[in-house]
Amino acid sequence: MLLDLLEPGEALELGPDVYRQHCTRRQQKVFFRKLRRFHEGQPPSAHARVLREISQVLLERDLDSATLTNFAARVFKGNQHLHDSFLALIPEVS
Repeated sequence: MLLDLLEPGEALELGPDVYRQHCTRRQQKVFFRKLRRFHEGQPPSAHARVLREISQVLLERDLDSATLTNFAARVFKGNQHLHDSFLALIPEVS
């Protein structure tokens, strides 16, 4: 994505919408890096399973903050840091 090429100051110069998208994109990248690091040393299927579950929940039609909060509690129950990082991606929850 082109947002990845921008520094925060450059994104801000392009306007508040671009800056917000830039910040959201950076936050998402940080979360997925943490998720990958958490699964290092485990079978690749463990990481793939979590990614698949995230993908499936995000495709649901009637997605609300309660559904995502319950999802995070179930999937990240062993890691409060990942749980909180995931919920921080959801504006209505954070």
